[in-house]
Amino acid sequence: MITGLFLFIAGVKGAYVGAGAMSLAVLCEAAATRIMVSRTLKDLLNGEDTENGDLRLRSIAKFYYPLALTSILSLGVHPFVTFFLGRSYMAVESLA
Repeated sequence: MITGLFLFIAGVKGAYVGAGAMSLAVLCEAAATRIMVSRTLKDLLNGEDTENGDLRLRSIAKFYYPLALTSILSLGVHPFVTFFLGRSYMAVESLA
């Protein structure tokens, strides 16, 4: 917000103000994430036994597979719903 206000006062055009503020926000978020994860990351890289000691690509994929499948299915279902609603009784009213 401060970046956006500063760029606006400096006379920068609107789209550039939004892009600049968003870019700075993303950089700050990345830095904050790195700071917050530093201790856990150090433990994982040193091989110390933590609650996630058996963290392998297979276990990560096993965890995220249902989440990814949910997104893919929801993207695939919308065209079917629109198609069948368009073919149903009182289609215009249903789609509106």
